[in-house]
Amino acid sequence: MSDPRKSRAYQKKRAAFLAYADPVCHWCQAEVFATAPRSHPRKATVDHLVEVDTAPLLALDTSLWVVACLSCNSSRGSRYAARLR
Repeated sequence: MSDPRKSRAYQKKRAAFLAYADPVCHWCQAEVFATAPRSHPRKATVDHLVEVDTAPLLALDTSLWVVACLSCNSSRGSRYAARLR
């Protein structure tokens, strides 16, 4: 199965979710910014409570999404990747 995050439906839902969600990281409570540069640590991202690699069919379920800063989302992803090894 291809990565559902690359689909047009996902991109549309992601944009709407970030536009209306509280701009605060779910994990560290820091303010996040949707307009920050792509690699900025406080860039607003969508974090999936159930990893997309584990359950790709749940990737578009917004009830399993939270807003996270890039730093927190990246560190959670790193821990998930380490569990796979």
